[in-house]
Amino acid sequence: FSFFATGQPSRAHPRRPSWIRLGKSVQALAAIKLRKERGFDGNVTPIITTAISRGDWRREIKRVWPTAATAILCADEPKYRKVSESPEEFSQRQLDAWIPVLRGEVPGADHHFPIVSFESIPKLLQASMQHELVYDTVICSEAHRLKRYSTRTSKSFRPLAAKARVVMLDTGTPVHNRPHDLYNLLDTCKMGYAGNFTNWVNRYFFMHVTSGGYGRSVGNFLGPSYKQALIFDTADLMLSR
Repeated sequence: FSFFATGQPSRAHPRRPSWIRLGKSVQALAAIKLRKERGFDGNVTPIITTAISRGDWRREIKRVWPTAATAILCADEPKYRKVSESPEEFSQRQLDAWIPVLRGEVPGADHHFPIVSFESIPKLLQASMQHELVYDTVICSEAHRLKRYSTRTSKSFRPLAAKARVVMLDTGTPVHNRPHDLYNLLDTCKMGYAGNFTNWVNRYFFMHVTSGGYGRSVGNFLGPSYKQALIFDTADLMLSR
């Protein structure tokens, strides 16, 4: 079971990530709580978001789910290397500091939310692989950051998504300019869902290749009926408010 949630950004405070007040985060937390009550979910749910939004997520969780434990995980903590440590030992000590949170070992908490910035996804993947941690649910906020398959962020997130039973991608702008903006989000949320990129694009769009290669094609819908077909074909995966 996977879903991809979209919404409209708020205009109340254009200089800060005030979208969190519009309910996407609450919907995601409610879904996790419901799955947990029905015995479908574990007790750890990583949240990946922008660095500036990590505090907002923590406050929102405390408001909606007071008995849950939260921790903001940073790639550069601990910040200082001991004199006797090698760079490899220091990196490992940073990694080990994450493990109690990622394993859900905080006493008295009925759920755990490690909150990670996009820049820390490679370290989250490293910790998960090294300690064989698998999460039932992974949340990625501002998921349009994953629109390009070739980026380091996207490549690091996909293995986490592949192992999770539920992947929640939240964004207010699933498509910026080109068809492939949406394609990679759909394919990341549910591997293989959209099929081959070229076939998927040709199914809905008239393409004009400007420079050749993946990511450099632009195009419009073949017609109004093709736009409706795309909406229909993604209805079981994409939620829009």
